[in-house]
Amino acid sequence: MGLEGQLVTATWGLVAATSLLFLAAAIPAVGEFVRWVTRKKALGATIIPTLHAGRAHLLEIRSMMLESTFSDKDAIELLFAMSVNARRPLGQLEDSEGLSLDQILEFYVLNSQLGVLVSRLSLIIDTEEAASSPEENYRQSLVSVQAALISLERLDRLLGSTKRKYGGRTFTDEYTRRYDVDRDEAEKQLIDLRRRLKPSQ
Repeated sequence: MGLEGQLVTATWGLVAATSLLFLAAAIPAVGEFVRWVTRKKALGATIIPTLHAGRAHLLEIRSMMLESTFSDKDAIELLFAMSVNARRPLGQLEDSEGLSLDQILEFYVLNSQLGVLVSRLSLIIDTEEAASSPEENYRQSLVSVQAALISLERLDRLLGSTKRKYGGRTFTDEYTRRYDVDRDEAEKQLIDLRRRLKPSQ
């Protein structure tokens, strides 16, 4: 084999060695990508149900606030307790590992709104500490609830993969749809069971 043949063999040897090095580097990268996808799915499985529960609590708080007034002390104390309970799990989500910068920012916005809600309601309960009137604190509390719901909608969009999974619906929409479908189906099944158990006349 001449010099030219040795050069060709050496070149192909380098190509093969480079290919093997590339594959050796790619295998851990693929493994890391799979772990990243798994972490993202686990993150969504943790966050989305908590967001759904938080939204349900905030919708209930908003509904109660729209039907009540700042002078109803029992309602204010109940709203305060509900707000604290809604804030606690939602507040813990901002420290979740694997969130994007936009998601972290939105969690800060959400938790700020919830913080204002809790503090304004506490100022209605303890009026000695309040610089604003109870009526203004109530109004600001209601604004904070609505702003928190807006923030939750943005978080839903930031966690948009759930819409692909549920045919364009958010987790909350899918939950509500399944809940209603199951209740309707349960009604039908109970009617059938009652017919079968009813004695023939």
